[in-house]
Amino acid sequence: PPPLSGDYQVPGDYTTLTAAVADYNLRGVSGPTRFLLNNATYDAGSGETFPLLISTSGPDTTVTNTLTIQPNTGVSSTITGVSTSGIIVIADQFVTLNGDNVGGDVARNLMVNNTGTGTNSYVVGFFNLGGTKVARNATVRYSDIRGGVTAVGTVSWGIILNGGGGDYDNALIEYNKIWQAYVGIGHYGVAATGISNNNVIRNNIIGDATGSNESIKFRGIEIAQSDGLTITANDIFGNAAGNSNGQQAGILQTTGSSNITMTRNNIHDFYYTGTGGLGCFGIWLASSSGTINIANNMIHNIKGDGDVFGTAGTSLHWMPAGIGVGANSAGTVNLDHNSVYMSGATLGPDFTGQSAAVSILSGLTGINLRNNILRNSMTTVGAPDAANKAYAVAFVGTGAANTAFATTDYNNYLADGVNPHIGFAANADQTSLASWQTATAQDASSQDVDPQFVSTSDLHLSNPL
Repeated sequence: PPPLSGDYQVPGDYTTLTAAVADYNLRGVSGPTRFLLNNATYDAGSGETFPLLISTSGPDTTVTNTLTIQPNTGVSSTITGVSTSGIIVIADQFVTLNGDNVGGDVARNLMVNNTGTGTNSYVVGFFNLGGTKVARNATVRYSDIRGGVTAVGTVSWGIILNGGGGDYDNALIEYNKIWQAYVGIGHYGVAATGISNNNVIRNNIIGDATGSNESIKFRGIEIAQSDGLTITANDIFGNAAGNSNGQQAGILQTTGSSNITMTRNNIHDFYYTGTGGLGCFGIWLASSSGTINIANNMIHNIKGDGDVFGTAGTSLHWMPAGIGVGANSAGTVNLDHNSVYMSGATLGPDFTGQSAAVSILSGLTGINLRNNILRNSMTTVGAPDAANKAYAVAFVGTGAANTAFATTDYNNYLADGVNPHIGFAANADQTSLASWQTATAQDASSQDVDPQFVSTSDLHLSNPL
């Protein structure tokens, strides 16, 4: 049969979406192709079989000969089922899942829901099956992406760029809501041969405030083996009531990540409720190289019982922090125009917890800290002791602070929590701005005044400085 081209009705031209995808897999495309959804529900009861694997053996999709799955005019659709893997698997180039229905107001008119509760499940997957059978130039937009996992410790993803193959270049994930998963987006690649390059994650809601079951339970976005990724203008949040997962994070950047940009994100409510002396992070750089730009983010309600940090670099993991910089491999980390507010009576007595608006592993270099507002008002669960401390900036481990900063200036530091200190630097607590300036030999134009945030959860300024 000839390749597909044009619009196809589901149902209409095909009785099910499963049949439409199977026909595409057989025939491929010779022009722009759309599967237009006409039903409210696509599930096992209506004849669907999951996962829907999109990978043609016919003529490949190209920049002009694309495949799009989209609700038809006036239609809102749900694709739902129980899968031990995923619901939709994209393993071709130039495939778009567009939840905005044809011709209507711009909105999320498509839900994709994996109601399965098993470990390692996901809702939408980007896969690499070899050759051209890889989800490059793939797009997921204007869709509700909902998992089924409710247990806080069960690994799952809303969207995963599967680390088994990598090389998912030029992907776009935008204007979605992603929730009820262990990790919202797993953005992975493969070292050397399958780095995922030049992707964009923007304008998404990653999280749900209904309760524990619906929340993101561990991390909003995880990054590994990726280069040139932009993460911007997302609302990323966990469960405000917290859970027992230690080392939660809004964004975790880990092995093989370089040249990442994180801007204008609102990151909040990652809270470890246990008593094991562990931290959570808004943004956590566990590995980095190249140029990392972290700018204009608002980070708040990042909590945990914490621990007293020691000389080992791993103790960075124990400290709740808005931004944690744990690595920088001969590159540059730019921290500019971020607002961080650490608050809440969660620092624990069991491990005499400490916290920081920004924590940095001592011995690093190439860090620029400029024009940030960093406030730490965290206190303890019970009566504090002398080891409980709230820092604006803390160097964790041993080393002199002035080797870390290429530039630090025009910041506003306020520490007004338990046993407050502007920072820990040069192997000593720096209680005042003056002592911090001496320890860093910088920050001449910085301040230590109340920034007057609107609230602990609204980091706009009620009376701009």
